[in-house]
Amino acid sequence: MAINLDKESIKETNLDSSDSCSTENEEIAVTSESLKESTQIHGWLSFFLFQTGVGGFVSAVWPLATFKLDDYGGSYILGMTDVIEGILLFILSIFAIRAFRCRKPNAVFLGISYLILCIISNLLVLCYGDFEQTGLATAPRILSSLGWGCIWLCYLHMSNQVEEVIPTDFRKSGKRDYLLVASVVAIPILFLIIGSFDVVRIQNAENEKVIQQYNEAHRNFYNDIKGKLASNQCSDGRVIFEVPQGFQCKDTVVQNSKVFDLEKENCASVTLCCDFDSDNSDENINNYWKSWEDQEAAKNKSSLVVDTKDFASKFTKSIKVKKYIVNGNAIYWRFVMLFDTRSEKVCLISAYDMGEDAYLNTLIESIQFHP
Repeated sequence: MAINLDKESIKETNLDSSDSCSTENEEIAVTSESLKESTQIHGWLSFFLFQTGVGGFVSAVWPLATFKLDDYGGSYILGMTDVIEGILLFILSIFAIRAFRCRKPNAVFLGISYLILCIISNLLVLCYGDFEQTGLATAPRILSSLGWGCIWLCYLHMSNQVEEVIPTDFRKSGKRDYLLVASVVAIPILFLIIGSFDVVRIQNAENEKVIQQYNEAHRNFYNDIKGKLASNQCSDGRVIFEVPQGFQCKDTVVQNSKVFDLEKENCASVTLCCDFDSDNSDENINNYWKSWEDQEAAKNKSSLVVDTKDFASKFTKSIKVKKYIVNGNAIYWRFVMLFDTRSEKVCLISAYDMGEDAYLNTLIESIQFHP
């Protein structure tokens, strides 16, 4: 039997075929609306979204509830780092939950981003060891949060239900999603950087204030005792001492501190000053000793002839004496440090002489520290 198909019949057949194919494509096309109608969020995915919401809320509330300005060096800007980070994580968690409920293509991306940021935050706390004794920031709770974060990260990648609710082919993320995640990272870092500089500024201001208070106290002390000093006494407001007989005394101001130069012709040349330091360890004393040694004198042949440290007197006394041979003559460098632990001050004496040191004992015995 011969089958005859005219041109019109063939065209109608092709049109029917085309309509059938387009109808099938429309049925296969996946949209957020179709996924909402055909899928349900339940079980572990429902628990994940619940934990994400609770975790985000706690991240926002906890830094505010436990905020202490002293923990951030007195800087509100640095303190806002944790507060802003918590609020932004809460916002990210809300976006992630909403994306899953509305079956948005970026749902899995936002969920994974939230988890990764939480994991990084907890790892930083572990690295710095900034734990609390009680509360949510204890070491066991942080380790528990890290464990749950890793579990949920694996769950989002491997779960059949997640694949059903947000199919892999349907997933995608846009510029707004990347901008949101970048903001959660960049804004706290910006506050951290600015806050760190603010802490340095506050500390410098506090140190300057303390120095001013000390200087003011010393000036007041000096003014009070200036009229009471004997003719052979001198003071910088920190210590009082008697000028040995026959010595001339001059003072200069170096870095807000008075430095006294005592000199007696053909006898000795002495430098005396006072500073704040209560560290009478051998290491600290040797550091002073090395920094005060005259570099030109050190080029000559020398030997350490005295090295004593006395704790029995009214203050800790360290005496080092070094003998130099210069052009065949002996020159002695006597370096004395007197530590007063009560006032946390140290008096330094650096003297050069030809071997006669009677003046030194007189000078040391006359020294009195201002409380």
